[in-house]
Amino acid sequence: MLLFTNPTDVERVVEGGVNITTVNIGGMASARAKRR
Repeated sequence: MLLFTNPTDVERVVEGGVNITTVNIGGMASARAKRR
């Protein structure tokens, strides 16, 4: 299990070559700048 503080960090890790098949994004408050 990997834990991240934001989706941007997940994207950086994937771009760095780590194979992540499933991402569970929970606890994100609704805001204009955030995407689902």
